[in-house]
Amino acid sequence: MRKGSKMPVSNVDGLIVRPSGPWIERKHFYLTRYATIFTRGMSKKWSRGGLTYIDLFAGPGRCLIEASGQEQDGSPLIALNHEFSKYIFIENDQDNLTALRQRCRKSPKFSRIEFIPGDCNAVVQKINPTGLSLAFIDPTGLDITFDTLSQLTQGRQVDLLLNVQFGMDLRRNFKLYLKKGGASKLARFLGGG
Repeated sequence: MRKGSKMPVSNVDGLIVRPSGPWIERKHFYLTRYATIFTRGMSKKWSRGGLTYIDLFAGPGRCLIEASGQEQDGSPLIALNHEFSKYIFIENDQDNLTALRQRCRKSPKFSRIEFIPGDCNAVVQKINPTGLSLAFIDPTGLDITFDTLSQLTQGRQVDLLLNVQFGMDLRRNFKLYLKKGGASKLARFLGGG
């Protein structure tokens, strides 16, 4: 752990990593497969506008599977292994964004990356993709609103790869969400708030 931080530090590069469970291997497998199919299948059709990768919860760029101590590239670094014309990484936590930016500097695609600080729900209007986009949305809870998804896709060609954490948030907080009704995170996620 870094002094003054609750985030673990990578043994590979000394930057913070996102603690996670073994489920990320499966999630990253599907992201890799979809990004491969997406870029191979669409690159020629969208040669004029290009392909854009959007990550709404980019994190620090590396994950630590706590049970095994194994580190893995996170979704932004996985995306950099695929041929997109543009990469847009949004991250609310400044420490995560700083670590991600440092990791991405090593990529020959660094000039194609746009880093947007802030909560994706508040900065969605700053997202300016070109051509066809793949948006990877992987919040740790119900931290994305229906309005954000609507703004992201309105008038654009966007494939959404959305991971919903049922066990992490929804199951644990369902009774609380029912009490709050239309003001709850669940209602905003579903578009009722």
